[in-house]
Amino acid sequence: MPGPRFRDKYSVEEARNIYRGDTTALKIPPKGHPLYDPTSPTTFDPLRVEAIDRDGHMNDPIEVWTDPDNDTLWVLDGRGRLLDVREVNRRRADQGRDLVLPYITPYKGTETEALRRLREKNYHRRTPKFSDVAQDIRVLRKKGIPCADIAMSLHVVTTDPDNWCLRHGAVFLLHRRREGRHRREGDPGHRGGEVRGPDLGRE
Repeated sequence: MPGPRFRDKYSVEEARNIYRGDTTALKIPPKGHPLYDPTSPTTFDPLRVEAIDRDGHMNDPIEVWTDPDNDTLWVLDGRGRLLDVREVNRRRADQGRDLVLPYITPYKGTETEALRRLREKNYHRRTPKFSDVAQDIRVLRKKGIPCADIAMSLHVVTTDPDNWCLRHGAVFLLHRRREGRHRREGDPGHRGGEVRGPDLGRE
């Protein structure tokens, strides 16, 4: 168990569940999967690969969620790290060297809870446009997640989460209509996904 150095990022309870393991069975959710994240890396980082290979270890754990229907191990947090360590091990295997076994920690929860955790961890990767937030809300609502939980996961403070969801739902529909109109008119200056709205930081 890694112990105290991980407690800034993981609770004591989570730290106890961290173990070293092979990454062969781990999978990154593909496009179309509920846990797919378009902001996550799609290739390894050469500098991180060199550092991991040089040091012989990777300290930050890869967090995984097990699908109870088929026992698939989906990566929630650490998709870039998974790609990095796999590249390191590919090179080491070619050279007949010992493989790096990264830390892996399981996330215990339902698929809806896993999706919420994914959004919480990865939302900071981009500064969302108003229409991006509206689209995220639509996806989460279709998953049955309450508006109050959606607001919390998107780091928005509001005293009326249901009304907040409704306002953004209307913006999403407006955005889709404008996109359709621009496509029909062949507007060369159209930039998909850009609908301006109020600041979402606080209400």
